[in-house]
Amino acid sequence: MELDKLQKRVVMGKPFGCSVIKGSEKTGKTTIAAHRALYLQSSYCLYEHEKVIVVSKNTESKETIKNIYYTEKAKGLYEYITLFSISNSYAPDFVTVDEITEKLYRKNTYDYIEASERQRLEIIKECINELDAAYSKLKFVRNGDVDFIKDEIDWMKACNINDTETYQNVKRIGRKTNRNMICRKRLNRNSAGREAMFQIFTAYNQKMRQAGLIDREDKEDLALESLKMLDLDRYTHIIVDDAQVLSKKELDMIVALGSERTYSSIMLLINNNIKCCVNGSWLVKTRKQREISLKFDFKNSYLKKSYKEINKIKYNINQKKSDRYIEKYAYYDLNKKIKFDFEIDASNRKEFILKQDDQDMICQEEELRNLPVYSYIAAGNPIMMNDELQGTFRMPNIWLKGKRDCFILKVRGDSMMGADIEDGDSVVIKQQNTAVSGDIVAVDISGSTTLKRLYIGKKGVFLMPENEKYSPIPVKDDNTRILGVVAGILKSVN
Repeated sequence: MELDKLQKRVVMGKPFGCSVIKGSEKTGKTTIAAHRALYLQSSYCLYEHEKVIVVSKNTESKETIKNIYYTEKAKGLYEYITLFSISNSYAPDFVTVDEITEKLYRKNTYDYIEASERQRLEIIKECINELDAAYSKLKFVRNGDVDFIKDEIDWMKACNINDTETYQNVKRIGRKTNRNMICRKRLNRNSAGREAMFQIFTAYNQKMRQAGLIDREDKEDLALESLKMLDLDRYTHIIVDDAQVLSKKELDMIVALGSERTYSSIMLLINNNIKCCVNGSWLVKTRKQREISLKFDFKNSYLKKSYKEINKIKYNINQKKSDRYIEKYAYYDLNKKIKFDFEIDASNRKEFILKQDDQDMICQEEELRNLPVYSYIAAGNPIMMNDELQGTFRMPNIWLKGKRDCFILKVRGDSMMGADIEDGDSVVIKQQNTAVSGDIVAVDISGSTTLKRLYIGKKGVFLMPENEKYSPIPVKDDNTRILGVVAGILKSVN
């Protein structure tokens, strides 16, 4: 499948923080998951410890994403051959939620046995019989509705509800009902029904443990406990397909698999046409964003076009201006201390629009220069160099006047934040092998490269970071050479 512009923007978006991608059936969410994994693995996993994991709801979905990934990889899609990155032959890990749970559960030696459905129902019956007589008038207690009670217990556990106050006040979303249930009515908040249910819930947990039994939700608790206790490798980037079926506990477990680097990311793909998927689903349509209470904020994107609509638009010659995707940039000229704002139409890469005094000025073909683009240079610890070309980027000749042999490098790391060069920015480098103290330079140190400010003083020559987390790098030998001086900073402002 060929992606449309919005899908490409989602796939190739800057991977920081959490993004939630919502769409109905056949809007390409699973395909996006595979493409995103390939893009991140190729472009944002420079070091051996940086890995991508793709989580699916079941084995069938996992194999679908995996097949798409390797099909597109064979085509060379998103293959970034970079100037300043190490060779990365690693592939993402493709897993289901059940596989994550089992793997983590087995990391520790537990003596529990997973209870059968029959065993669970028998224990619930015992709990009902032992319940205070004051609750005997409640319909689900009087009728011994074990299916209804088991459903409620599973929901409470899936949502990590462990105290009566929380349960009495929580909004009950996502009840899975079936025709065999005697009672399908929700229990009102702050009611005797919830009070009785919580007593059954507490007694059920006690009896299960006394019998050496656990249920599915208990196993997830123990898996999460193992994850927090053990020193396991974490994932830099996490992609979750069909995230609308996951419980809060499952989401917490997946989030805990992630590393806490400044450039780590998680993408949740959600079918937003499904009001309620399974019992305990946390990211249901009716739950408000402020109620989700994960450990991060997130940005929503919406896929509105189905494959059929995309193919129809593909052959529509008269593309409307509103359908265009405009990429916005800012360029900071370090020599002239001037900021330029400009736009590029992604549907017409030749159109370069300079924003000046609230007016749009279109630069003509002859006014622009193609600069070679490489990725990445480390604004952090030096990384190995590979000098193959990634692509080109056009900039006005006037900005580069007097600067021959320029090229663009993408920046990875935060050591130059004080100079307003952030992770994900690009820098325009004027190729030269000399510099003066105070210049920001791209430097090759014994085959590894870094971006730092040059300092020449009485105590020697140093490559200085613009972030106190990093230490100066002394220049001590002949294995250090200057590749060029930073002429400007290029930032995407989409």
